[in-house]
Amino acid sequence: MSFDKKRSKKVEKAEEEEEELEFYENEEEEIEDEEENEFVDEKMELDFEGRKPENLHYNGIRTLLHQLFLKLSLNISELTDLIIKQNDIGSVLQQLAPSDDEESNTEDAVGDDDDDEGLVMSVTTVVDISVSAESEFSKQFRGVLLERCNSLPSREEFEHFLSSADNRVGLLINERMTGLPPHVTIFESLWKDLEKTKTTEGAYGFSHFLLFSKTLHPLVNVSKKKRNKDPSATERLFMNVEEELFHQNSSLTFEFSVKDQSDDALDGAWDDDSSQCYEPFRTISVISADKVPAIMEKLGAWITSKN
Repeated sequence: MSFDKKRSKKVEKAEEEEEELEFYENEEEEIEDEEENEFVDEKMELDFEGRKPENLHYNGIRTLLHQLFLKLSLNISELTDLIIKQNDIGSVLQQLAPSDDEESNTEDAVGDDDDDEGLVMSVTTVVDISVSAESEFSKQFRGVLLERCNSLPSREEFEHFLSSADNRVGLLINERMTGLPPHVTIFESLWKDLEKTKTTEGAYGFSHFLLFSKTLHPLVNVSKKKRNKDPSATERLFMNVEEELFHQNSSLTFEFSVKDQSDDALDGAWDDDSSQCYEPFRTISVISADKVPAIMEKLGAWITSKN
């Protein structure tokens, strides 16, 4: 047999082996792609339940409050204690522990952390900030609000509202982890709690609710378009979108920038395609108690339509 024929057979054999190897590699890639697609398409079902605030929720509640109030001069530790102490109103939202089968399937993904029992996904409650309230936090909070609206035309009206003994004002706290959707049952539960206290000694009997919301103002990049100087012409975005329903029914409102206190994107300071950025604000909305039932009805219908 000539050298050329031997070489030809070796080349043919090498090509056959290469084709076979390529076939198996393609098979493995297809299997891996199918497994990845199955993982991507698989939806993780998360169940939540509302619970009354307890001592084990202290750190979780405090973390959420810091997310809301940032570096304002407020005693957040005392506020956390107040929320836990008044366990007849309000609730925290927690993720339900998975069943035995689900736990075995998700153990690698979520881990096995003993601290999960105290993990708080959201806190919804009302705290008395009326002039009759004796807590240090309530006095600090009223002071912060008056300081922040000092240069506004509505300052005198707002100061009268906060200082009037005729007004029983409840600070409505509605804070949750970023990305968590609103749960209408939490608001319904809070309103039922407040209704129940009307028939008990020491009823809250709030005449007004004050909502302290995280909001954003998009600012147009000055290199592309002149920045709008008029805040009223700037779109206001509520980070907890359901709070806009309360704001729309407010009788008194103002807002202030917290840009100097924001540290990261969770506070609403990030760039979008380098064409606009968002300046973080806190928006205060005062709502008369007699408007809450109608707001709750609209809120329930809105959340249901989104699910």
